Amino acid sequence: MTAAVAAAPACIQARLSVLFFLQYFVWGAWYLTGFRYMIAHEMSYHAFWLYTASPLGAILAPFFLGLCVDRFFNAEKVLAVCFILGGVIMWCLPWIGDLPGTAVLQAGATPGSTEVAYYALTLGGFTMPKSSWFNLGIFAHMLCYMPTLALTAALAFRHLPNGTQRFPLVRLWGTLGWIAGGLVLGLGFTTVVAGRTAEAGEGAIQFRLAALASLAVGLFCLSLPRTPPPRLGQPFAWRDLFFLDAWQEWRNRAFATYLICAFLICIPLSAYYVYLSSQMGAMNQSHASVWGNVGTWLEAGMLFLMPLLIRRLGIKRMIAIGILAWVVRYALFSWSAGAGSVPAPFLADHSANPDYPGVVLAGFPIPFIHLGFLVFMLGVALHGISYDFFFITGQVYVDTVTPPEIRGQAQAMNLFFTYGLGLYVGAIVAGTLATHAFCDATGAAVVASSAAALPDWPRLWLPLAGFAALVLVVFVLAFSTRDAPQRR
Repeated sequence: MTAAVAAAPACIQARLSVLFFLQYFVWGAWYLTGFRYMIAHEMSYHAFWLYTASPLGAILAPFFLGLCVDRFFNAEKVLAVCFILGGVIMWCLPWIGDLPGTAVLQAGATPGSTEVAYYALTLGGFTMPKSSWFNLGIFAHMLCYMPTLALTAALAFRHLPNGTQRFPLVRLWGTLGWIAGGLVLGLGFTTVVAGRTAEAGEGAIQFRLAALASLAVGLFCLSLPRTPPPRLGQPFAWRDLFFLDAWQEWRNRAFATYLICAFLICIPLSAYYVYLSSQMGAMNQSHASVWGNVGTWLEAGMLFLMPLLIRRLGIKRMIAIGILAWVVRYALFSWSAGAGSVPAPFLADHSANPDYPGVVLAGFPIPFIHLGFLVFMLGVALHGISYDFFFITGQVYVDTVTPPEIRGQAQAMNLFFTYGLGLYVGAIVAGTLATHAFCDATGAAVVASSAAALPDWPRLWLPLAGFAALVLVVFVLAFSTRDAPQRR
């Protein structure tokens, strides 16, 4: 009996690790390259709205699903339904992308002109831009997916013995799942066609991979331990749903300063997800889903060092360094664009390009000498510091300064202001900046992923770097851990 009890935690930890791996594989398979798919399928018009879907899901999720899990349904069953339904929606998305749209000319364009404003699509008697139909499909998927982020964390803390110490090791498998999604997509499905590297992110395979992983994890959830509602039979309380108790913590200046700065720093963060792969295309870097995950590898390593770093540096320094990393990385992205594009590696017949400043390993180009590539990848690598130092440290801070009875509300509020409201506003700001940044001397739009757009990239990154620098100054001057008691 003793041996069985001792073996149980390892079994639970392994099953939860599989859960997190598959969960983040779903997200990592398409999130960095979905924008390029839209550009390649007549959906460039307002394509940046793609990245408002996950924030809207994070904003709405606590209101319509948290109540169900708290009082009515088992968490593992709700997770299964969310993943399976989200997988079905994801599988159908390429159907929208493959439908031919009707060209709508820019205002004032003459008949026969090629000045296309957008492509329209009529479904069920309703006509909208094709990009809007696709973004609605992504939004429907994210309404199913985003609630699972909080649900899997809550389920893990409930079943893991000594969860505060074991959870980072389980959550690490989520980061590895995100990386695996990008690696499988980039290395397994990127091809060379007529001398041009055809990015896997431009095709439907990313959504098929995500759909299959979502269906698999949905079925796997049915094998997880039973997790009944913790408040089954208790009366409904509006104050829990709208974080009313957590709002009182705003009386502490440090807590209020953290949440305001967390919201603000997520505005420049959104542009990273939206336009990272586009700049790689402009620089002629292939395998965007692989190189774009270099920072995620560093993030995985940083998770092991976080407890030590927090003890050595403290909350304020950790968060400040995380914000500073955003300033530096956007400056590096701007600099790398000025260094020019990476020369094309090989032709379709695999004849070497004598000007290519790198090597090709198993068909995978590694442009290790080119200055633009090195500077750009340094900025990508800083993702591990910018994300872990700010967001993970922020979650620890919220947990330590709020009373135990409202920590769930406080963490939900933290999610609302960062992954929800912050990224939503950030996606709109990024799209507006890009509209003004990517244009030629006549004011005509230039495709962001084309070589012609390279000189325009600093006009996107430098304002965001300046904004992040301003947030850093506000945080350093206004935040103090002495403003709020440390609670356990």
